[in-house]
Amino acid sequence: MNNTCLACDSTCNGCISNATQCKACASPMRWLNPVGGDCSVDKATCGDGRYLDLTDNSCAMCYTNCKTCTNATDCSACMDTFWLSNNTCAACISNCTTCMDGTTCSVCNDDFHVDKNDSTCTSNDCVDGQYWD
Repeated sequence: MNNTCLACDSTCNGCISNATQCKACASPMRWLNPVGGDCSVDKATCGDGRYLDLTDNSCAMCYTNCKTCTNATDCSACMDTFWLSNNTCAACISNCTTCMDGTTCSVCNDDFHVDKNDSTCTSNDCVDGQYWD
């Protein structure tokens, strides 16, 4: 005991007992390890379609077609061609790359365009040397 205040580790937003036993993580991109209390695990470490399972500090698979999730069943973002519906991923309409819901497309596959009337994907019907505007 030095009877003095010492700095917490830079990964911590406040600490308890020692420099690396964090109250919270300084970066929102880090996990607070419930076992050791440190913030050494980067959330991005697991990659797309996986999450950090805190029961054993391993990367586990998200729900099908889920890009980011907090656990096996709660999705927060979907892979391309899917949209988020009640924490799960549902397929976009035909020929749609990015959709807002099951009937509204915002970006279509190559050679298709978003129809201004109903937000579906319609074939461009352009010949070589032309483009859709």
